[in-house]
Amino acid sequence: MRKKQLIKSMALAMAGVLFASCAISASAENEINITGTGTTTQNASTGLYNANQTADLENNPASIDVQAKTSGGAEIVYDLTIKWGNMQFEYDFGGQWSPSSHTYTLGTSGKQGGGWTAAGVDGTNNKITVDNDSNFPMTATFSFEIGSTLNPSGNTNNGAVVGIFSENNNDFVTGSGSSSSTTSLLDQGYNGTGITSAITKPTVNMEMVATELESGQIYYATAANVTSSEDTAIKDMYFALSGRPDTGLQQSSLTSIGTLKVQVAPFKNATQITKQ
Repeated sequence: MRKKQLIKSMALAMAGVLFASCAISASAENEINITGTGTTTQNASTGLYNANQTADLENNPASIDVQAKTSGGAEIVYDLTIKWGNMQFEYDFGGQWSPSSHTYTLGTSGKQGGGWTAAGVDGTNNKITVDNDSNFPMTATFSFEIGSTLNPSGNTNNGAVVGIFSENNNDFVTGSGSSSSTTSLLDQGYNGTGITSAITKPTVNMEMVATELESGQIYYATAANVTSSEDTAIKDMYFALSGRPDTGLQQSSLTSIGTLKVQVAPFKNATQITKQ
């Protein structure tokens, strides 16, 4: 992805005094031989001589192909690393009624109404990390495309399963740890609660690392007042599933339900800064 320029060829014309009735032929690689005959005329006032052209010169001027290339010094070098957790989630349809005990036997969600289990949003399983080692600030846009496994009709209306994102995993859980109870975003699968476009397809910025640059060197940042360091070059994003799978679509084993995408691109309208 580095910028490259290639000067393919340039034509160089060589013009000189050639003798009349000459012929140009290649005698060796990168070499030509010019031969011919002619007559001379003497200048009466100066006594000096000039060669007279008695026939058109052929293959004139000689053309030599000049080639060049560039190396090193790429202005921008892109280098990003994306890491992610296992992205394995489980939906519990809720407690099952026991006729003998007259109680509900709660499932993995721990709730009678069911929902996505808290283990899926433990902050490790659902974590995505983008690390920018480029010498330019970058952006990362996150999106999720669900397949037909949990939503056979392709329905993404209220109640259907969707993917949601947040820079703060606490948006998905209350308290801390994998045993925490989920918020309304996950409970019972009602995805209409609190979901906005801002968390269904977010974009984050990652600065370039300028801490090792020497004073007077140029670098780029998203704004003049930001800190460009190892910390600001790394962004964590957390993912969760919200919504209720279509009734009866129990999956006893893990199966692919969709694709999470991370699209990276250079930050637009960056600021050029001189390291102090």
